[in-house]
Amino acid sequence: MFIQNFAEFLPTYVGEYARERQFPFRRLLADGWPISGSSDVWVGSEQQQTQPFFSIACCVNRRSFHGHAIAPTEAIGVLDALRMHTLGGATALGEQDSRGSLEPGKLADLIVLDRDPREVADAEIAGIAVDEVLLSGASVHVRDGIAPMTGQEWR
Repeated sequence: MFIQNFAEFLPTYVGEYARERQFPFRRLLADGWPISGSSDVWVGSEQQQTQPFFSIACCVNRRSFHGHAIAPTEAIGVLDALRMHTLGGATALGEQDSRGSLEPGKLADLIVLDRDPREVADAEIAGIAVDEVLLSGASVHVRDGIAPMTGQEWR
């Protein structure tokens, strides 16, 4: 979300050399860096900044608040952006052995979405809704109007 909120203005603060060097996700991932994505506390003007899919969309779309492209050569795909916000976040916390991906021996924390992020247009990623949240395999939240999964449906 920093791409949308601040990237357009960063060259003004630190110099023109920063224009094409901001948030070099593609290069960092290609170099093997385990970068994490995150949402942030709502302090400021962006109401969506606490929404993870807004942050994922910012990583993919790389547009400023005014719609300007921000270092488009550093754009990444939705799978890399999802990985940044799951396994990348767990790695940043030092919890990659128990969280961040669905594997035997890890906690079964997952979300059920209203759409497949791999199949929607990039412009629609921010609007993806979470239908259900499961922590350690147990349902802890279901969006209003959605029938909870019984467990058999997702196994």
